[in-house]
Parts: sequence; structure tokens; C-alpha cells
Amino acid sequence: MVAAKQVAAAALMGLSHGALLAFTVLDGHLLWLLRPDLGFHVALPWPDLVKPVGVIYLASGLILTIHTWIGLRWRNFAVASAAGIVLTVAGMVAINSRWGGYYPWALAGGIINALHKGEPFRLAEFLFGALGGAAVAPLACRDLVRRDVL
Repeated sequence: MVAAKQVAAAALMGLSHGALLAFTVLDGHLLWLLRPDLGFHVALPWPDLVKPVGVIYLASGLILTIHTWIGLRWRNFAVASAAGIVLTVAGMVAINSRWGGYYPWALAGGIINALHKGEPFRLAEFLFGALGGAAVAPLACRDLVRRDVL
């Protein structure tokens, strides 16, 4: 049951990333129709569009797992909301620090910022976020398996 909720959360996050990609393409087409002088009449650079969205999705695995764990661990919605707000604000501060690459709420933003600046891909940080979620999920399942999480 806990694993099913984790998979459902990952699917919803994937759906939202897919919507981000689709609406980005739609916006480009609308700009091409409404403002042809802007130069949006070139072929779509699909790899340049899909890569950042995929990187963000995979690097957010640890955040997804931690938030799912917190949301299922405490029945009170305020605990999950407060944790999300506090940890996200801390991520905004940490993203520019030297520890930003090890703080889950700053991982995806730091990786994408580096890509846009032309810096090398931060593989270690990417793997920490992507594989960290897979490593923490069994711990969350073990903690929650004896609890009523409905």
C-alpha cells in the first residue's frame, strides 16, 4: 500500500512534468502564430526541451520520497505542509551555497542552473537525488508498514 502511494506520487509528478513540456511547446507555437517576428519558426530542439525536464524529474526522487514519507507518517496535513514550506525555503537559501548539491530541495535547481550556465553536468548530485529516493523508499515503507496510512 505504501509503495503504491509512492508510485502514484511519482506518476503524478511525471504527469506534471509532461504538462510542463507540453505547455512549453504550445507556448512556442502560439508565439510563432501571434508574433512571427520573434523567430520561433525553426524546428523544435526536442533534446534541448526534454533533457532538462527529465533531469529535474529524476533528480527530485529524494524530495518525492521524503515528502511522501512525511505525508503518510503524520495524519495532520499541517505537518506535511509546514515541512514542505520550511524545507523549500531552506532550499532557496542552500541552492547557492557549497552544500546546495547535498540538500534535496536544492538539487534539481542547482543542476538545471549549472546546465543553463554551460557548466559540466553534475552527475554525483543527480545520482544523489535520483538514487537517494530509491534508497530511502524502503526505509519509509519499513517505517509505515505497521501504521494505518489510509
